[in-house]
Amino acid sequence: MPREKKFSADNVMKNQMAQLDADFADTIRDLHDGLSSETGSPVYTGFLASSWKVRRNPINQTDAVEDFEPWASIKKEHDLPKGGEGWKPAGSRPENPVIDPRFPVGTDYKFRKANIYIGNTAEYAGYAAESSTISEFVQGEAGTIIKDNMKEKGKIFIGAKPSGGFGRSKPGSGLRYIEPD
Repeated sequence: MPREKKFSADNVMKNQMAQLDADFADTIRDLHDGLSSETGSPVYTGFLASSWKVRRNPINQTDAVEDFEPWASIKKEHDLPKGGEGWKPAGSRPENPVIDPRFPVGTDYKFRKANIYIGNTAEYAGYAAESSTISEFVQGEAGTIIKDNMKEKGKIFIGAKPSGGFGRSKPGSGLRYIEPD
């Protein structure tokens, strides 16, 4: 005869919190990956898309594209003086942008701990934020990422079933765990 599983409130809560933490870390990673792409960030040299960072503190925008290769060379190559050899009209995009995320995302992001900031270190990130690319990502794809990663893993009912009276419970009260379908 199969043994009946006994669930203690502590074990169920530990398992549920571990799952929330794992889902939260996946969400953070997926948001970072999405912003570090042509669909999440405007791309000229690729520096902005490569400069997204995740931290527990606000992120300063201090990095100049001219200080980091290969983006400095791409910018220099493309921004020749007007009328010079190889000149391209303003607003044209280099043919060789490089998206190579500079800041790896960790895995130790707890759902119930301090705030998590996802920001960009490029000094011009504030101007780039005016681009419709970032706002469209935040308003569309970011919501889908959060919904997909933080979906319900089951239902937990702890405590008493409401009876209409304060402090009273109905028969069958207590802890139940229902596996997701």
